[in-house]
Amino acid sequence: MTVDGKVDDWHGAKYYLEDLYISAGLINDDQYLYVTMIAEDPMIRTQIMRQGLVVWLDPKGKKEKTFGIKFPLGRLEGERLTREPWGEFDRE
Repeated sequence: MTVDGKVDDWHGAKYYLEDLYISAGLINDDQYLYVTMIAEDPMIRTQIMRQGLVVWLDPKGKKEKTFGIKFPLGRLEGERLTREPWGEFDRE
């Protein structure tokens, strides 16, 4: 797996979650677990950038909140996200 932001390595390992309007995938090797999520809807991407998103994993395949991955950290209270012309987000 090459961590480069491209979807080439994810062929056959992504699944579309219709009720969430996102594609998600998990791949592991002998050392790491790789997680991808693609939200094509701009409104959902904005919501994730503003509020954050926690992906919960349960090794037993149930719905227990065993291990969570939060992305991004989300806004701190009273903090605004501004978009720079080159596409990066700055915290104010």
